[in-house]
Amino acid sequence: PKYDIVLYGATGFTGQLVAAYLHSVQDLQGQKWAIAGRSPAKLAALATKLGAGVSSIAAELTDAAATADLVSSTRAVINCAGPFSQHHAEELLGECARRGVHYSDLAGEGFWQAEMATKF
Repeated sequence: PKYDIVLYGATGFTGQLVAAYLHSVQDLQGQKWAIAGRSPAKLAALATKLGAGVSSIAAELTDAAATADLVSSTRAVINCAGPFSQHHAEELLGECARRGVHYSDLAGEGFWQAEMATKF
């Protein structure tokens, strides 16, 4: 894969905090990672704010081909675009499960987590 980590939902409040952390943590120096989300303009602004070496991927999770391309480009996805039960996280998680790509989110939606654990 092209990336070690893709951070989806990078332009939201929590996503920006995670992006800043990923950009600064020493253990990830030399690793390839990208920010991702729905808005190319917001992603470009965040990439500029973070500095050199940050790639971005614009993808709408309702677009199956775009979601598949995003997931196939990485070894791991961190999803910060919640609430997950309402913002098509199932499509992203499902694509990760089908392709054997690691997936993590910060969902506090126990009902959704139980549903996804059963489904995938």
